[in-house]
Amino acid sequence: MAPDYSARRLGGTDTVALQDLRGKPVLLTSWATWCSECRTELPAIQRLAQTYRDRGLQVIGVNVDEGGDAGPLAFAAQRGLTLPMLHDQHTQYQAAFRAVGVPQTELISAEGRLVKVWQGVFDPADPDNRRLIESSVAADTTPLPAGSTAPSTEPSAGTR
Repeated sequence: MAPDYSARRLGGTDTVALQDLRGKPVLLTSWATWCSECRTELPAIQRLAQTYRDRGLQVIGVNVDEGGDAGPLAFAAQRGLTLPMLHDQHTQYQAAFRAVGVPQTELISAEGRLVKVWQGVFDPADPDNRRLIESSVAADTTPLPAGSTAPSTEPSAGTR
């Protein structure tokens, strides 16, 4: 199983917890403003999020910069990143996922099982990576209760 993990929404005050996203597969990716590999990886992950949004894949970025939200928000805005972002400035992500650096990406099944961890750059276009994502999305058969929606992972107002 994926570890219990939650962090504050970047630019907001509310917290998003992985357990609240159960029922949908999640791709969680860590990044930092000072990480050159992240600058290359994040636009590709943004495109992946757009491709799979209607198929239920929740793609969430986890910023691990120390300090406030201003720098990470500016970084995201300059690159046109609109995928949901969390801010983990207290290294909880590193402890929970045993991350040794950024970027690092995890694919978590709809049941909350840790499917795959990529240390270093994650390439969404790699055929093996696409197969894993496709199988996770295809396995997402957990219906939501009538009249409900998945927990929102949209950025807080004013963060886009």
